[in-house]
Amino acid sequence: MPSGLSLADEFFLLHLALLAIEFAGFIGVVAAVHRPEAGWALRDVAGIKLILEFTLAEVFFALLPLLLASSLGAVGLTWRLPGLLLAGFLAAEIVVQARRALLLARRGEPPRALPAVLALFFPGTAAVALAELANVLTAGSQAVYRWGLAWLLVGPALQVFTFVSAYAVPAERRTLDDGESAGRPRRARVSGTGRRPSSRRGCAGWPRRRAARPRGR
Repeated sequence: MPSGLSLADEFFLLHLALLAIEFAGFIGVVAAVHRPEAGWALRDVAGIKLILEFTLAEVFFALLPLLLASSLGAVGLTWRLPGLLLAGFLAAEIVVQARRALLLARRGEPPRALPAVLALFFPGTAAVALAELANVLTAGSQAVYRWGLAWLLVGPALQVFTFVSAYAVPAERRTLDDGESAGRPRRARVSGTGRRPSSRRGCAGWPRRRAARPRGR
């Protein structure tokens, strides 16, 4: 066991890393249920990037204290240096995610997440980043660092919930909604015979015959 870390610390850090890997594995589920012919929407790509960035960061910041404690053995650096790097990562992600949201809105594909969720994510991430920075400059408590690691999983969890809610909608309806959000007109549905339905055709797709007028004698 590395000096400066208890068994409970190792257990907590390793399980957070495993949980982050499970969140990253959800991307394979999204790719499996996605239809290749429909293409990828820009907001879906942005959501996948968010999951990858936060889950990889979770694994890195969960293993970094273990590496520092086992190699350097300095208790002060074990939590202060990872906390400083974590604060910088969260600050950078606020800028990156806000820029992506604005870019998607300009291209007609706003994020699927509710405005209330976005209003929770950005201020919460900023508050955690400031708390981590203050912790580095003052006490260097591992409890604050643990809460920062837990917050890293909030973004992927919200994005997974957004994906589940979006893909619970029928595929045809989802494709039409994506087209309308991108500013493309809704396409008429094509029937099984390859013909577009028309009001001038009958139920079976054949032209309606006009009733013959009775001829006078």
